[in-house]
Amino acid sequence: MLADGMPTVSRDGLTYTFKLRQGIKFHNGKEMTSADVVASLGRWGKRSTYGKSLFAQVVDMRAVDKYTVDMKLKEKSAIVLISLAVPNNFGAIYPKEIADKFPPDQRITEWVGTGPFKLAEWKPDQYIRMVRYDDYKSRSEKQSGYGGGKTVYVDELRWIPVPDAASRAAQVESGDLDFGDDLVADGYDRLKANANVQPLIVKPYYWLVAVLNRLKPPGAAHYLGTDEFGRDIWSLVVHGSRVSLLVGSVTMLLTSVGGIAIGLLAGYYRRLDTLIMRFTDGLMALPAILLAIAFMAARGPGVWNVILSLSIVYTPRTALLVRSTVLSLRELDYVQAARALGRGDLGIALRHILPNCMAPLLVQATFIFAYAVLAEAILGFLGVGVPPYVPSWGNVIASGKNVIREAFWVSLFPGITLTVAGLSLNLLGDGLRDTLDPRLRVQ
Repeated sequence: MLADGMPTVSRDGLTYTFKLRQGIKFHNGKEMTSADVVASLGRWGKRSTYGKSLFAQVVDMRAVDKYTVDMKLKEKSAIVLISLAVPNNFGAIYPKEIADKFPPDQRITEWVGTGPFKLAEWKPDQYIRMVRYDDYKSRSEKQSGYGGGKTVYVDELRWIPVPDAASRAAQVESGDLDFGDDLVADGYDRLKANANVQPLIVKPYYWLVAVLNRLKPPGAAHYLGTDEFGRDIWSLVVHGSRVSLLVGSVTMLLTSVGGIAIGLLAGYYRRLDTLIMRFTDGLMALPAILLAIAFMAARGPGVWNVILSLSIVYTPRTALLVRSTVLSLRELDYVQAARALGRGDLGIALRHILPNCMAPLLVQATFIFAYAVLAEAILGFLGVGVPPYVPSWGNVIASGKNVIREAFWVSLFPGITLTVAGLSLNLLGDGLRDTLDPRLRVQ
């Protein structure tokens, strides 16, 4: 809408040249120039999801003259125009002084645009009031739904947020709202029957996606079926195992190392025992999964955030086990003999005590592995684990809950895999315990 037309592209496909419309004024009366565009898009490229994706390929962007902007890429890209034009994350153009005033990590609070209406009042969660901007310069082309000229018919608009689609439709029918968008398609016939309402089916503003093999049941082509996006469940389960097992194995290692350090300190030094154990008791007093959810809410989704949260949650359990073993070993004769020979505390702990803690520690580690895999799946199912676009057993199970009636296999097979993995790890732990503890060996 602000460019004079489609950009010209160099023969090598690396340089896009945008010609700006002349005489466009911001709502503060300042004319829009290429300096405003460069400053605004530069800020957008550091803040927006689409902007970051595009500007990762941008080498340079500069103002050639007052109404011309050049954008140079590292390599050819097919996402330049769609990234700039996508409606829900587009690069808004502000005056340069406003774009420079607010850092990319800070939200802009001075809203100055170029459209036919300018902001007059905003009451969060109540309404946004906009008034006609008399100096607005419309395009000369005919309206197309995607662009073209804009005609202003009213002096004021008031946008009222109504999150629920059914409530929006009801308020349109009653006359409380003059316009409602993004309504449920199932209500079209009812709205059409109302003489005071004119329902419109608008053209899609984004690209159309044809989903193939959607919700196919298990068969020769797809052993475990497909999900609502046509993805093969077998592939998702196999690929998701990498994330789930990574979380389990790294959590097991971190809790073992942390538990050994804390347990040795608490068990060997009596003066530290009370302080450390009271802190670990406080952590263990809370349900592990609730504590993990709290940590994830504070840190945000991510594989390593899940690992860190679960390591914090399960380390006290390992520390308690190591401490109890150290308490029983520190008074034995060979430890006292090592102390009498003048060995230091660190040498005694690492050479004489720690090796005798390894048998119960290995058993505990296998249980922690299983707990971590299950906990990662729970966090993923609740939407606070790894990001939704990362395949993991929990995320795949969660994606199937919306289609469980028509495609039960989407959640069933990842659930079976998770159950088998947890059971196998627990049986491994039981086997190690029976093997390493002579008191439990079957004669």
